[in-house]
Amino acid sequence: MLKLLLPVFSGPAAIARASRSSVFLATDPGVEGRAGGYYDRRGEPTEWPAFATDPDTCAAVWRECARVAASCGPSRAGDEHRP
Repeated sequence: MLKLLLPVFSGPAAIARASRSSVFLATDPGVEGRAGGYYDRRGEPTEWPAFATDPDTCAAVWRECARVAASCGPSRAGDEHRP
């Protein structure tokens, strides 16, 4: 969590550095059509980190997402179709 919040507290330059690869990947025509890859901070393709492909870690993330979603109450998706 601290890693995500640190740029916010470190000022605009830190935010710009932290978002550089995301902006590059969203706007550079050279990466158009590529999906599912993992890129480093410079926007270069690289291997997925081991924790991101570990089955136990992935299962734990899904469990936590389900727990958080359940704590938000029942889904309201589709309400616009109810009388």
